[in-house]
Amino acid sequence: DISLARGEVNKKVEEHFRQISASLPFFKRVKVLHLTPFELPRTATRKVKRPEVVEILQALEEKAKNKTKAVAETKSDDTAVWVRKIVASVSNRALSEIALEDKLTDLGFDSLMFVELQAAIEDAGGKIISPDTLNEVETVRELLTAVQRVDKRKRIEEPRAEEKNEEDEIFVPSIVRQVGNRIVDFAQETLYDSVLNTEIEGESNVPQHTNFIVASNHTSHLDMGLVKKALGKDVAEQTVAVAAADYWFDTKYKRAYMNNFTTLIPIERTGSLRQSLRHVTEILNEGYNTLIFPEGGRQVTGQIAEFKPIIGYLALNNRVGVLPVYVWGTYEAFPKGMTIPKTTSVGAKVGAKVGRFLEYDELLKMTSGVPNTEAYRLIAARVQHEIENMRDGKRDKFDVASVRKRWRAERRKTRKQEPIIDG
Repeated sequence: DISLARGEVNKKVEEHFRQISASLPFFKRVKVLHLTPFELPRTATRKVKRPEVVEILQALEEKAKNKTKAVAETKSDDTAVWVRKIVASVSNRALSEIALEDKLTDLGFDSLMFVELQAAIEDAGGKIISPDTLNEVETVRELLTAVQRVDKRKRIEEPRAEEKNEEDEIFVPSIVRQVGNRIVDFAQETLYDSVLNTEIEGESNVPQHTNFIVASNHTSHLDMGLVKKALGKDVAEQTVAVAAADYWFDTKYKRAYMNNFTTLIPIERTGSLRQSLRHVTEILNEGYNTLIFPEGGRQVTGQIAEFKPIIGYLALNNRVGVLPVYVWGTYEAFPKGMTIPKTTSVGAKVGAKVGRFLEYDELLKMTSGVPNTEAYRLIAARVQHEIENMRDGKRDKFDVASVRKRWRAERRKTRKQEPIIDG
């Protein structure tokens, strides 16, 4: 477009390179990119003078590093320590081992760790300025310039090794486990069939001959049992639910109950998320279904929050489809923060709508040619869109091009204040 200024053209070229680079394996991605307004030095036979180009690149890199350093120095020491603690937590290292000049690749970061890093930043009260380009950050100092600390009340503790004494764990005999499971099943059936006024829709959408990920909105402890009821007994028995380790598995008593009388598996919301996701991958590879609440926790407002891209990572990398489920009424019956149900909760109307199964091939086609990080986010947005359609009684089509255009506009807005790279 000849009407564009040189700086605007440069930004479009940079954006194109970022998209292509992000779709490549991590070790093949473009690490250094500079656009110059002048022709590169050449010999009489028009060959590029490589030594001189290297000197130019080194000068541009030094200039870029000075700019990054200047931006980082405008942020407080507290924020720098906060970022270092997050990196230490994700990389499972001591805070003393993390310096601002350290390269993330040297700390062992791969594509999955960047997914974990994004979740850790958000959980620690931070905001990523441009989520789709987070995996282009090379050093801890660059990460400092790419995030904003929004809520300073949330803190990250320096990671420390936790030693679990297996002798302290509670042993449950098999006969007790069998009887206990029957009691739990009976209690759940009574809860949803008699105590609550339960309505299930869309049972025919539940796949019967393949394993998959179940994704639902989440506002109450009632949601998990309600989703499993919607799946039907046979499918529910083959479905393993993912639960926050720091809430459901934080004491030996909870662990004893969860490990013996439920099909919950723990997932770390920070710190060991990478290991937890690999655990979920093993579950899917064994042929089980996995129930995930992509919002990351119960929503205190009762409204649907943005779905995290982790669900997209699991779907694409394990080649499984996603079954969206919308649950309703549970927030009014038993919201977060309530310990004893109100008398009005008895007979409360609750329900679950099972949406159309999103097959893996459909998700793969939808994200074809899209960088991995954006593909994960797209799948999360698609699942959220389907659930919101069920909530609103609509059949609106998910417009991939429109969503990506909106995200690009958001990225351009965040970069609007950045100086143009002219060389």
